[in-house]
Amino acid sequence: RAAITIVLSVMAIVSFAPVLYPVFSQISGRRLKKIFDKLVYYTSIIAIPATLGLIFITRPLIIAIYGQAYIPAAIPLYALSFLIFSFGIGDLFTFLLNAKGKSKYTAKAMIVATSLNIILSIAFIIFLLPFGEIYAVLGVTFATLISRYYNFFALAFFSRKLLRIKLDYNHFIKPLIASIIMAFFLFLFNHLLQEKLTVPILIIEILLAMLVYFIALFLFRGIHKSDINYLVGISKQLSQK
Repeated sequence: RAAITIVLSVMAIVSFAPVLYPVFSQISGRRLKKIFDKLVYYTSIIAIPATLGLIFITRPLIIAIYGQAYIPAAIPLYALSFLIFSFGIGDLFTFLLNAKGKSKYTAKAMIVATSLNIILSIAFIIFLLPFGEIYAVLGVTFATLISRYYNFFALAFFSRKLLRIKLDYNHFIKPLIASIIMAFFLFLFNHLLQEKLTVPILIIEILLAMLVYFIALFLFRGIHKSDINYLVGISKQLSQK
């Protein structure tokens, strides 16, 4: 529960899709493709560093928020962190298909994903529980990841087949490179301070990591001033919701 609470809190930051539903319903053709590509890129700018960043601050974050007794929660949290990326990009596909009257396809993908999650969870629990409860929890975590990413790729497939909206994986390259640089910074920061990370220091670490990430992204020409203004505008709309 502790791991899921943290992941859900981060996931809430990376989804722009709810405020974009009216946009998807009113445009089509090349303009829709252009706007969707831009939104995928903007979402990846936030989702990819959020995923990698959470992985590298998992242990100190658990200790700072919940205490030493909750360190085992770090194990499933490492895996659950990858839900952030699939949630951010996957939501765009969900709202795109729903806005275009293809909600039955999102429902089909969700039904299969939910069924897959239940079957895999039961199988992993039965197989891994003899090795310990934490392994059973980790198995359920992997079941959640597999089902979520099935849903993600199913929605991407339906969008390509029905709307000719293809996911361009090139959008992920620059944010990924900048995120790796940020992750290296987090690794060094944690290594130097080790167990001395308190809540104030952890906040400073996160802010510095964000600064490192955006500087790296800017140097790689992955973001421009107009992009920052666009993201700020979307953030204001989300806060009003």
